[in-house]
Amino acid sequence: MLIVLSNPTFFRNNGYHEPCMHEGLNTPLSGYFKKPDYGFFDYLRDHPAIQSMFISSMKAQVRSTHLSSSVYPYDQKLSASRESDEISVGIVDIGGSQGELLQEIKASCPGINGRMIVQNRVETFDSMATKPDGIELMAHDILTEQPVKGARVYHMKRILHDWADDKCRIILKHTVSAMDRDWSILLIMDAVLPMRNASFSQAMGDHSMLTFGGKVRSEKQWKELLASVGLEIVKIYGGPEPEAVLECRKV
Repeated sequence: MLIVLSNPTFFRNNGYHEPCMHEGLNTPLSGYFKKPDYGFFDYLRDHPAIQSMFISSMKAQVRSTHLSSSVYPYDQKLSASRESDEISVGIVDIGGSQGELLQEIKASCPGINGRMIVQNRVETFDSMATKPDGIELMAHDILTEQPVKGARVYHMKRILHDWADDKCRIILKHTVSAMDRDWSILLIMDAVLPMRNASFSQAMGDHSMLTFGGKVRSEKQWKELLASVGLEIVKIYGGPEPEAVLECRKV
């Protein structure tokens, strides 16, 4: 809260430019702690109790979000298979907490094919009491090369709003490099802001992410970001949740 309260001073002192992570003290968070290149996940690493609360909050958000069964046709997309690859990967949930979303998809779409893999930081998996049945855990840093090639679906749920455009491009380029042009799709579950007349809660969500060097994007901003890494939006699936599902393909 103290960091957010310092935002007006930070923006005034920095010419009201959009904060960008890993550029000196150019985010309210790094400026508050006076640590260059200090980001939100660095803060979580240094405060294990808060990190535990953050993981719990991610689980709670998954339980309250049912886009997997009510908006996007995961069962249809993941029921397809390639005869030449009987053990192909069905879905990779990049930065997918402890596999909660994949468990939801698995329960609601029992006919899906392929392996289900959740990727996250080692410390996130280390705190698990039990491992989810039928879901593989893979330690992975999203800013490095994507090790799973040619999956049917790559999934990012509430990931990209944590990062400024430059870091998003790195994350997305690693994913694009792993995608099969004719087979793979990327699903981005994230907020899509209106171009004007945003609600108070939407504006506050964007303000909160700016504190850490992140960004909540409009449809126009999503299209520009994705086009810059060789992706295009096939369709945006909206629903009752604040987030939408952006289905993307490699061009």
